[in-house]
Amino acid sequence: MSVGAVPILTRIELRRGWRALVPTVLVTAAVTAIVVWSVAAARRTDTAFDRMLEATDAWHVLVNPDQGVFTQLTTDAIARIDGVSDVSRIEALFAIPPGADSLDDLDSFETVFASDGGSGYRFARPIMVAGRMPTAMSEVAVDEAFRRIVGVDVGDTLPVRLVGGDDGARIEALRSAEVEGSITFGEAAAAVGELLRDPTFAPVRDLTVTGVMRPPDGVVVDGGYALPYAQVSPALFDELGRPALLFGAWHVRLDDGARVDELRDAVDALVPEETIVYQTMANVEAKAERATSTPGGVLGIFAVAVLALGVLLVAQSVQRWISGRSDEGRVLRLIGSTHRQRWAMTMLQSAAAVIVGVVAGSVAAYLASPFAPIGVARRVEPRSGLHADWVALGGGALTIAAIVLAGAALPAWWMTGDAGDRRVRVGPGRLARTVDAMGAPLPFGAGIRFALEPAPGRRESGRLAIVGAFTGVVLATAAIVVTASIGRVTSTPRLYGTNFSALLSFEGEGDAVEGDPATLVDGVVATVLADPAVRAASSVHAGELGVEGSRLPFVAMRASTSPVGFTVVKGRVPEGPGEVALGRAT
Repeated sequence: MSVGAVPILTRIELRRGWRALVPTVLVTAAVTAIVVWSVAAARRTDTAFDRMLEATDAWHVLVNPDQGVFTQLTTDAIARIDGVSDVSRIEALFAIPPGADSLDDLDSFETVFASDGGSGYRFARPIMVAGRMPTAMSEVAVDEAFRRIVGVDVGDTLPVRLVGGDDGARIEALRSAEVEGSITFGEAAAAVGELLRDPTFAPVRDLTVTGVMRPPDGVVVDGGYALPYAQVSPALFDELGRPALLFGAWHVRLDDGARVDELRDAVDALVPEETIVYQTMANVEAKAERATSTPGGVLGIFAVAVLALGVLLVAQSVQRWISGRSDEGRVLRLIGSTHRQRWAMTMLQSAAAVIVGVVAGSVAAYLASPFAPIGVARRVEPRSGLHADWVALGGGALTIAAIVLAGAALPAWWMTGDAGDRRVRVGPGRLARTVDAMGAPLPFGAGIRFALEPAPGRRESGRLAIVGAFTGVVLATAAIVVTASIGRVTSTPRLYGTNFSALLSFEGEGDAVEGDPATLVDGVVATVLADPAVRAASSVHAGELGVEGSRLPFVAMRASTSPVGFTVVKGRVPEGPGEVALGRAT
């Protein structure tokens, strides 16, 4: 038979016997779809935060002076620092809920921020879940927590009183007088109440909600610790005129995100008498990496396990199809085909089935791409919807096809050999005779022969099915155990070192409390510990220490009857007044 007859006969056999290859196509498609999607989802999960930073032009450093809006630091001064590409002032507005008539009512509203038009617009843009950022003085955007707690959505009206300009100066005058001791805290509170009841003081503004946003640095914060906030337009920020009495800081974007230390030194030199706290996007990114690495790793492990199991199943399907073609092989031998030609025709048909399955599985993986990424990464994904990861699609498809066909090549060569090369055997084989000699029962010996030994005149046996079934069970069990174990770890914080479940925050000046503030805090801790559902509780005191010219944050936990412990990676918890445990970065 001529060489040119091989492709002709291959096409004829495919047209006549394609139905026998359908199981191979379906198994290949299923395996390819699962493996390729898992690989693509793992890659998309691991890179989501980095892509979000690039898509939103995220800030590199948050410069937060302890003196807040009364700092001597200015936007222009920061902008002149070498390496700063953009800087924007952000402030937390003094927001008063409608109907507030006393100092106690001021804690019942969420935070409202404003910027000078840089942060949120030129750079450091949030992820918009719905709608857009506000541009007019009558507009506001809210984050997801604010939307849930306050109960507003895009298009709704949010009534609020925002303090700024002369109104802010009146509040500041009362606070300064109370701090200086010229009036008591009670007198200052009464004066604030009078202002709140004055209809001309910070009149109610009806702001239209234009969008729901998700800040880059908020996606890695546990929902229990997130501070719900809204953001008004730069136009309203300008109209109010330095409105913030609560918080003021700068978002800074650098030419090189690695030059954070240089920026810190330059800012400290501008206001050497002040304490400046810095938050870096690098730290936020590290938290995001910890939050996304586990889901991505789970997907990677799952993909490897399914690949190992799936390739075995596909190869088994191909080999069973080859073993079922014995009649075709005899016909081809009769018309003068060589061993090599029969092997080539068999492999061409196998390759056609595998390629169709791989292409179908790749298309299915692409159509399933909107379900990735997973976990926290899904909240920061800048481009949701269909996504073609050509590395996963191309690499996964080629890998599966190559492994399956390589695994089928040798069995195909054996099974397409000449009939004269086979010796017809009658009676039990060596393994069955060995089992009989050991005195095994007849049914056991017959089962061994049927399962593991080929029929007379044939090379194929049930060994492939048994090995495939055993390996498949092992790999499937391993995949389920690994996935379930990692899933339990990630869903159970105490298993990976989280040492507390909730945070109660005490805000305000200590002298605003009648009596000793520490006594008040200790009373709260004792009340919490009285709840049988609480295992441990401690009060945490935060501050800053000067160490050899550097300002470092510190925390201390006050003793309680059932304290929350530190997570110590080396050494022990400090016990005396002359001891300290250092953070790894410190």
